[in-house]
Order: sequence, then C-alpha cells, then structure tokens
Amino acid sequence: MTSPCALLLGLSTITLAVDHVSLSALGVSLSFIGLGLMIFLNDNSWLRIAAKSGRFSEQFIFESMELLKLFPYIAFAAMFWCVYTQMSSTFQLQGCQMDTTLLRPGQLPMPIGVTIIAMVPVFNLVIFPLLARTGCPVTPFQRIGAGLLVASLTMVVAGTVEIYRRGSPYTNKLSECSYREGTPKPFQSDLSILTMIPQLVLSGLAEILAAITFSDFYYVEVPNNVRSVSQALSLLAISFGATINSNLIKVCESTGYIRDNLNQGNLEVFYFIIFALGLLNFVFFLIVSRRYVYTFS
Repeated sequence: MTSPCALLLGLSTITLAVDHVSLSALGVSLSFIGLGLMIFLNDNSWLRIAAKSGRFSEQFIFESMELLKLFPYIAFAAMFWCVYTQMSSTFQLQGCQMDTTLLRPGQLPMPIGVTIIAMVPVFNLVIFPLLARTGCPVTPFQRIGAGLLVASLTMVVAGTVEIYRRGSPYTNKLSECSYREGTPKPFQSDLSILTMIPQLVLSGLAEILAAITFSDFYYVEVPNNVRSVSQALSLLAISFGATINSNLIKVCESTGYIRDNLNQGNLEVFYFIIFALGLLNFVFFLIVSRRYVYTFS
C-alpha cells in the first residue's frame, strides 16, 4: 500500500532535478524508492513457495517470515532518524548563529540527554501504568506512533524558531563556526540559543517513545536465532535516515534554502519539508501497523 506513495515521492523529487541538482534529487528519490520496495517486499508468499521445495527447514522459513515482517517498520524508522539527525546537522548550524552566551552549540545534545534521563522513569513508572489501570494500555506501536508524531512536530518548532532567529537583530559577534571551511563567518543573532530548548526537549521525548521502542521491537518480535540480524536492520534504518537527510540538505542548498549564512537563506522551509514527510510517514505507519499481528510480545 505504501510502496506507491514512496515511489511517487521519489518521482516528484526527480522532477526538481536540474543541472547540478540532479544527482542530489536522484539520491533522495532512490532513498524513498528503496523504502517503498522494503514495504512492498513484506509480501511473504514467495517464502511459502520456497518452503514447498523441501530445501529449507520449517524453522528457517518461519524465522525468515518473522524477519520480513519488520521491513515496513525499517522504512518508517528511517524517516524518524531523518528527523533525529538534525541534531548533528541543521540544529548545529542554527545554534551557531544565535546568542551562545549561556549554551554552546556543542552542548545542544545535553537538553536531549537530560530529557531522556528525567522522563524515562516518568513514562515507565507513572504514565504508562496509569493508562493501563484506566483500561487503556499503551501498545508498542502506539508508543512508536506517538514518537513519530512528536518528531514531526519538532520540525515545526524548529522552523518557527528559525523564523524568529532570522528576524531578530544581529549582534557584532561572529558565529563560532563556519558552514564550510573557507567561508566567512556570519554574525550571530541576539536571540538566545536557549530558545532551541523546546525543540530539543521534543527530540528527547520522540527518542523515548520511538527510538527506544523500535529497538525493543526489533529484538522482541523475532526468534532468538535472528535477533542479531534484526538489530543490524535497525542500524540500516539509521543509515537510510541519514542518507535521506544529507540528500535533502544538498537539494535545499542548491535551491538556496540553506546557505553558508543562514540569514540569507530559508532554513525553516527545509524544516517544514521534513515535517511534511514525517507527517506522511506517520499516517502510513498508522495504516500499515493496524495489520500487524504480534508474535512474541
């Protein structure tokens, strides 16, 4: 069901390809097409045919089927990691051009870590048990869905902060970092880098709900013999997310939304594009996950 969506996203991105933008657009397209194929390949009828040949044991076929069930969720996780990798890419650029008196750009992961440390016990000891006692136990997919939604909303907050940052007066202090080596350092905004804390807190909450649950899901929902393979697939999702992010950044660089000096670009457009893709990812996750049957948990 979601494969056509991914293919359409890929084809629509190819239409943006002109001159030197084409390779970047193609990279984004192939990423989405690859994710679409992952979802399409969730059909395990070919494994049933292989079972009839007698060349493979029933246990091997069963384990392969259980592993194949995870493929759609690798695709959904990839879009989550595309959002999360902003922490080490665009969030750093954004923070460099803000007032860094109280917090350095290199310290931006700290609010995320504090959020995770503080909120994991709250979720596990208070929120989830309370919902269970009220007759509304939270399933793993409900946690993941909430995490995907929170991750998408993080991009809206980040885009809003960027609009305010670019509209704020500039100081006479140069940025602490350059977008690329050899380019002049732009002036900082007088908007404090602490303004980024809401988007960082949301990133931490999204990691609690989605990333941690995804990791548990990849481990619990497969037989013991293929758990190492399952964990390797979870790393594949992270690499897919980073690939999508880097290629989208290249496209936005070529179209002028992301510039060496963010004051001359429109970084918020990039954030809103990620939000739209994340929201679409969330919607299709809801559709696909309804058909999933838990095997081991």
